[in-house]
Amino acid sequence: MKPWSKTPATLTVDGVVMDTKELTIPAGQTKTATFALVRTVGPSAEVTIAGLTKTLTVNEGILPQLDTGDTWELAMMTPDGELTATFEIIGGEGSSEYQGQMSFDPPIEGVLSSAFLTIDKQYLRDTGLEATGDGGVPFSMKTTMEYEPKDSQIYPLTAGKEVTVTEIESSEFMFAGEGEEETITSTYTYVVEGIEDVTVPADTFRAFKVVKYDVDGEPAETTWSSHAVKGFDVKSIDHEEGESSDLISYTLVGSNS
Repeated sequence: MKPWSKTPATLTVDGVVMDTKELTIPAGQTKTATFALVRTVGPSAEVTIAGLTKTLTVNEGILPQLDTGDTWELAMMTPDGELTATFEIIGGEGSSEYQGQMSFDPPIEGVLSSAFLTIDKQYLRDTGLEATGDGGVPFSMKTTMEYEPKDSQIYPLTAGKEVTVTEIESSEFMFAGEGEEETITSTYTYVVEGIEDVTVPADTFRAFKVVKYDVDGEPAETTWSSHAVKGFDVKSIDHEEGESSDLISYTLVGSNS
């Protein structure tokens, strides 16, 4: 009798054979089989190895759930200089929207030190923004955002996914007692171009790279979002405005699973 045996270990995902390895296992011992696989699945898949079947739940790329107190601090680089931005979830329990607050140090253009946002929970996109300031002359702004089609959904994030959305941004401004209204309608295509390791001051993160293209096919914005920080952008580049941001630190109240 041989003191060892050769045993095939076959990886099957959702009934499809993906890989097979032949293991040499000494008598009375065990051996680990490691498979490397890149495949668009999820959020769950039936995985079978050597006759043993488990349901694998893929959390990476799913729609994150935010909690009051979740906070992210960013280093922002703008054409006018550098500043620190802090974004915090301040409410939203029992509502269809999260409530968030953004603060800036130093104030943007010496005027804007904070803003309040609403974020749709189902799609994780901004629906409103309000801000006031006083740089010698008081001003205020209120913006609402709408999207067509309304059910366009980028989540779950998977490599190669594309979503085209028309964004309608309506704003009301008050400056020195004078009012102004503006509506901007733009169409963009969001493309999940893959997963990359991104190093920023907060850490090195495994992140989804998402590029936002305008109707001419030019990149308007590139973001890298990580499951490790509840889907927040650990790095972003605004190609149109010449701005960028890197995550400095973060505090998460609830689970990011």
